Amino acid sequence: MNKLLSRLKEKIAGLIAELIKKGDKSPAAEEAPVRSPSELKVLAERLREKVKKNPTDLKALYNLGEVYMELHRYGDAITPLRELVKIEPNHKSGRLQLGRAQMEMGRDEAALENLEEAYRLDPESELVKKALCQAHSNLSTAFGRIKNQKQSEHHFNEAIKIIPDFGPAHLSMGICYTELGRYKDALAKIKEALKLDKNLTVEAHYRFGEVYTKLKDIKKAIKHYKESIAVDPVAAMPNLRLGTLYFKLKKYKDAVEPLRKSIRHSHICLRRLLQARSFADETQGLPLS
Repeated sequence: MNKLLSRLKEKIAGLIAELIKKGDKSPAAEEAPVRSPSELKVLAERLREKVKKNPTDLKALYNLGEVYMELHRYGDAITPLRELVKIEPNHKSGRLQLGRAQMEMGRDEAALENLEEAYRLDPESELVKKALCQAHSNLSTAFGRIKNQKQSEHHFNEAIKIIPDFGPAHLSMGICYTELGRYKDALAKIKEALKLDKNLTVEAHYRFGEVYTKLKDIKKAIKHYKESIAVDPVAAMPNLRLGTLYFKLKKYKDAVEPLRKSIRHSHICLRRLLQARSFADETQGLPLS
């Protein structure tokens, strides 16, 4: 009898373990396996041919957009995904992916429109909620950089309405307060963002460094830039700022390595600069409050 009970316990434990394993995989179980760039390029070519033959093939349009996303060709992804939602406006996955692609291209206002529609279609989706909050956070940051506090706070409030503890939204307000010279408020918001989301460690310490640089507390600024780099050694902006500070302090030997790293990974800096320039061009002439 004891042997039978032991075997039964083992079976049940095995079943529970299997269920937990499946639970951990959900919804990732539906994710496609990782494909090599060469496989993706071949697949993209096939899908392009499919779309050419039948421009209203919704599945082919969506899959083509996804393949381009996987290839990080976000600009190319926008075209089929935009066509998809034009034909089928209620395609929630299409709206989500289109919004994501537009965000990657720095077109957050266009992304917001599609992500709001995706949220209307599927208000319970965590993926949609997070993407929408990220778009609001990006816009909050962008408006903060041009000192438009009203719009920056508007997008911050919209984000935390959906997810109150969304760390990037709090970080965006920290950036806004930094630009406005409200350094005490900026430090508090950045600290709150880091407490809410440890994934923001690199960005948060970089932002702490920016605030302390403006406060001329160079010792603390260097400390935070170093903490940012300790987590991500190739982070371009913290390396650039750290190298620049060392250079200004005439610590030329210390400046060399971070500046070299920032140049090596300068495509990231350039992309951010272009996104900021694009936003500034789009909002030129808009009222600041």
